[in-house]
Amino acid sequence: MFDAYVTCFLPDLVDEGLDPVLDRLQGEVGASGITVPIATPPVAHVRRAPGQAGRILRSRGGVFIQTEDRFFDGTRIKPVLSNWLKGRNPLQQVTERCRARELGVRVEISCTLTGRIATRYPESATKTVLGDASPLRMCLINPDVCEWLRGLVINVCQSFAPAAIELADFHAGRPEFTSTNAYGGAPLDQETADLLSICFCESCRQTAARGGVDVAAAARAATVRIEQLLTGDARSNAESSEPLRHYRQTQRVALERVLGEVLAASSAPVTLLRYSGDPIFGETPTTHGRPIARMLAAGDVDAAVEPGTAEIRLPLAGRSRTDPQALVRTMTSLTERGLRVMELFHYAVATPSDLRIARQAIRFARRTAG
Repeated sequence: MFDAYVTCFLPDLVDEGLDPVLDRLQGEVGASGITVPIATPPVAHVRRAPGQAGRILRSRGGVFIQTEDRFFDGTRIKPVLSNWLKGRNPLQQVTERCRARELGVRVEISCTLTGRIATRYPESATKTVLGDASPLRMCLINPDVCEWLRGLVINVCQSFAPAAIELADFHAGRPEFTSTNAYGGAPLDQETADLLSICFCESCRQTAARGGVDVAAAARAATVRIEQLLTGDARSNAESSEPLRHYRQTQRVALERVLGEVLAASSAPVTLLRYSGDPIFGETPTTHGRPIARMLAAGDVDAAVEPGTAEIRLPLAGRSRTDPQALVRTMTSLTERGLRVMELFHYAVATPSDLRIARQAIRFARRTAG
């Protein structure tokens, strides 16, 4: 058994025409189904097929379904709907059409970067040890953010019954500053970027304190080391600080707890979408008594697959002209290694040539899987 999904953003499906896109993906590409991002960061891409709304899709992000208030009674954070929706709820039609064609529908949720929420609810934002609050990223350790995510998962499961839910951006913090300027500038070294990625919001501090961490000492160690690094001091790094190590461990435990709560809320299988370098939660494919698949989002078709990866997301576009057989080789090789679920990202940026190669790659992978 082998399944290949193609990621399709809702505006691309609707603007180009739902039936023509599904015809193409099922009949011409041979996809098993589609993955639909329904809670996203800001989106901007150039479409290969213009549809009714032009070549460029630009959205401020947000939630792409009409949510029900009752699922969010337990949190002060409410879903911020995408400006593209305008009262529509097209995912219902998408799921109905796909089921009629026996195509699976998975949904993807950005757990921390869903557009505009951190700005509208600044108390939900991650915060560096230097006190800078992110205008983009929420902290999952914040109880209101956790409850918002649980509510969205329950809402989606009860309203659409997806084949699976993919959780993207599942972090307590990630580097927003990889250089001295968020939009460019001199590169920061990895240690400085890592230290600036640690969340010291009020929820993280309180959670750590309840776990017996000397939060003031952990913050002091991180701050002193950042100052040393920014001024060119190469003395021992902050990880030698026991309070800081303890602080980061409590964050990991807290994220495990959040993941368990989301798993318990979902009636659909859950996949954790990871990027290379992200932490791996749990030691086995079972977390809190529920199976969870780990999908690696590979930036290139030749990316190495890390141990414990059960699924993989590969770029659909980009290599067809320079190395037409790269996707075929990779998908066949991964199937030989036991992977049975792959996702191609994403439909709107793929050329007809990309789609033809995807069809060949899927056919070879299915043949290899038997």
